[in-house]
Amino acid sequence: MTSPIWWAVARTEEISRVKPVNVDVADQPVVLWRDQDGMALALEDRCPHRRAPLSLGCILGNGAIQCGYHGWTYDGANGQLIDIPNLKSTRKFPPVYRAKAFGVAESGGFIRVCLDAKAQPPTAEAETLPL
Repeated sequence: MTSPIWWAVARTEEISRVKPVNVDVADQPVVLWRDQDGMALALEDRCPHRRAPLSLGCILGNGAIQCGYHGWTYDGANGQLIDIPNLKSTRKFPPVYRAKAFGVAESGGFIRVCLDAKAQPPTAEAETLPL
């Protein structure tokens, strides 16, 4: 059994609560940003609604990411759709409407992403790939 690969994709200071950042991890487009608590988050950089890059959207005050195309908003922790403009905010959305979430770890001045969202954060001896 192979251990998951954690890719060093950005320096810690490059990821903020102000603007989402696009990176590619093994040909997979990924959007990175920080939530309201400063936690780094990573989702597939494609809105499930119309496939527009989420990195062209914005980060809301609650730490969620909003697509710049039609305003669909996603929870960064799990990718679940949490809001659609012009619909009541109390409406629940089916789990099929979600952006793919990825594992994120921050250490040694780097943000690392694993394409397996359930992977345990890397240890010092775990395999990581550099920028």
